[in-house]
Amino acid sequence: MNNKIFYTDNCFCCGRKNVKGLSVLIEKHEDYSLIKCSIPSEYESYPGIVHGGIVSTLLDEALWYAFYFKNMFTFTRKLNVTFKKSVPVNSPILVKGEVIKKLKGNLWSAKATVYDDNQIVYAFAIGEFYESKSLENKLAIFSQET
Repeated sequence: MNNKIFYTDNCFCCGRKNVKGLSVLIEKHEDYSLIKCSIPSEYESYPGIVHGGIVSTLLDEALWYAFYFKNMFTFTRKLNVTFKKSVPVNSPILVKGEVIKKLKGNLWSAKATVYDDNQIVYAFAIGEFYESKSLENKLAIFSQET
């Protein structure tokens, strides 16, 4: 299994050099990806609440990495996000992404959940992802591993 974690320097979610980004770290697990983070107030919507677009970004990122950890290069086709509770700023959260199954052809389904240490679910997403079979895409993405 590949233990290297891919990221691009300027990615809003995982980029290490994007000073306006989230700079989250993604853990590799056998069957899922896991983000552990706390979102600062710079990314709030209403006072004390993380903006829903940021929550959606975290869900999408966890899903992309769930595929990446299976050596798949994907693009999001659909992402259906359900918000259960407001995510508080400056509070530890976890975002777990899992591949569900192959639907047909190069189309896959996956799910992700935002929750806290007490297993309180804040949001979840079900998505469809297109797996690129392009050798150029795979070579480009996997050659940037650090």
